[in-house]
Amino acid sequence: MYYIIYQITNLLNNHFYIGYHSTNNLEDDYMGSGKIIKEAIKKYGIENFSKKILYLFPSKEEALSKEKELVNEEFINRKDTYNIKYGGEGGWEHTFNDPKRIEGIRRSFREGNSIGWPQTKEWRKENGKSSFKGKKHTKKSKEKIGKAHIISENILLERLKDLKNTERKYGWKNYLSKKWGISHTQVNRFIEKYGL
Repeated sequence: MYYIIYQITNLLNNHFYIGYHSTNNLEDDYMGSGKIIKEAIKKYGIENFSKKILYLFPSKEEALSKEKELVNEEFINRKDTYNIKYGGEGGWEHTFNDPKRIEGIRRSFREGNSIGWPQTKEWRKENGKSSFKGKKHTKKSKEKIGKAHIISENILLERLKDLKNTERKYGWKNYLSKKWGISHTQVNRFIEKYGL
């Protein structure tokens, strides 16, 4: 297992993200898990980002320690970073209770990429932005959705073959998701449905 600190750079505006990642494959396609970096990749296209490994460590603890050293308060407050939380920490509860971090989130969304994050779970539950909230699918809509999920025998056999021949290592579901052109959730449902 490799424990790395990596940097992802937006080639169009030079904004960047530094993060920690553990992997068995240094050439994997992992591009960060932060909310803002994901939004940026979606907005500008993955082809406009580069990734490089800054540090390689023998243990998770050493890597997280380095991330904590690099991604500090001064770093988060920079105008050219996609990071919104301190390095070396887990979870997100601290984000909703720190005015400086909330301001950083708002700053990151300044170009209208998103509405920003609300401060509490209760607020998100009450004010979710789903346009479908409180509505139900009609019988006809349900039938259309059901038909859309039916796959041909050829595709089914090809997917079963891929599933059989894919080594179960880090990122294998991501690989199948991209190969089949479906979401991770759909890959999981496929596996559950066919008992694999």
